[in-house]
Amino acid sequence: MGNTYSEEQPHHKYYKPTGMYENVSWKISTVKKKVKNKKMAPLYPPQEEKTTEAREECPICMNYFPTINRTNCCDQFICSECYLQISPDNPNWQTKCPFCKQPNLSIIYTGKRSETELEQDEKEEQKVIEAQIKALKEQDKKKLGEIIQDNEERRQQREQEKEQETSQEDIPSIGNERNGNFNHFQSVNQTADINDLLLQEAIRRSMEDSNETQNRVTNNELDLALQFLMNQN
Repeated sequence: MGNTYSEEQPHHKYYKPTGMYENVSWKISTVKKKVKNKKMAPLYPPQEEKTTEAREECPICMNYFPTINRTNCCDQFICSECYLQISPDNPNWQTKCPFCKQPNLSIIYTGKRSETELEQDEKEEQKVIEAQIKALKEQDKKKLGEIIQDNEERRQQREQEKEQETSQEDIPSIGNERNGNFNHFQSVNQTADINDLLLQEAIRRSMEDSNETQNRVTNNELDLALQFLMNQN
């Protein structure tokens, strides 16, 4: 595809499909007439890369050409090869524009554009590329911010979960301490009860001993009284 183009070459010479598409429904005579009458751009051999001669890019096939067509409806570039493929030579077939989807696709050809027009288009294209790069950077920055925020939220959540686990571990220990204190108090109370019982038992026995002593004294006095009475008799 290293073809070169010359201004001396008649543009209507390029009226045959180049083979970029296998099947073309248009008649060669009809295509030739359109090219000769400047109703359609010549079917130049496509170039895969931009050159000084082929600077017009078709957004459909991504190839470069010396001149190119525009759509009537939305003023988008389209090469002749792609137009012939998209819009068959059939009056009953209504083709939609591949860009704006309007019915009845048609094209205009205004010839080769000037150097000034090409440079202006390149500047506009560069602005679009820069805007796209800026938008991508903003998206990446936003995504990075979202990732940082998500990581921070996850970190805080992990810390909260750890604090909850620590709190749950402390609660049983407090309960055990309280249980231990309760058992201690219960043991002290039981000891106090036992001491009270022992004291009561000691008092009871002491009273019994006192009663026995008193009974013995009374019996002795009774014996002495009986002996005295017997002696008197």
